Formats: sequence, C-alpha cells, structure tokens
Amino acid sequence: MDYYIASDTAILKELGERIRKLRLRKNITQEDLAEHTLLAVGTIKSLESGKGKLSTLIAVLRELGALEQLE
Repeated sequence: MDYYIASDTAILKELGERIRKLRLRKNITQEDLAEHTLLAVGTIKSLESGKGKLSTLIAVLRELGALEQLE
C-alpha cells in the first residue's frame, strides 16, 4: 500500500487488519486481548475494523509485544 496516496480510511483499515492478523498469529482471542489491555471487546473489534483511537492502538501493540513496529 502506498500510504501517501491512500485515504485515511484505507490506512486505518490496513492497520486494523494487521492488528487482527498479529493477534491471530499469537493465538489470542479478542476477549483475552481486551482483558489484558483493560479495554472492552467492542473497542478491540473497532480497532480491528479501522475505527480505533491512537491510544487504543498503542495499548494493543504494547500487549502484543509489537510497539517496535511503529518505527
């Protein structure tokens, strides 16, 4: 994906999909991720569908051990 020409919505959806794939690779359910990040399951679902907040993204990446992917 060329992030410079992609719409904000497309980028958010791509990030959400990457989070979902990472979570599944680590064999973590949305419920478990929500519990460990102190977020609601609906918040995790929103993030994975491209509708999350930046603070939610950071909390989830921290729990998944993937903060370095922001570099």
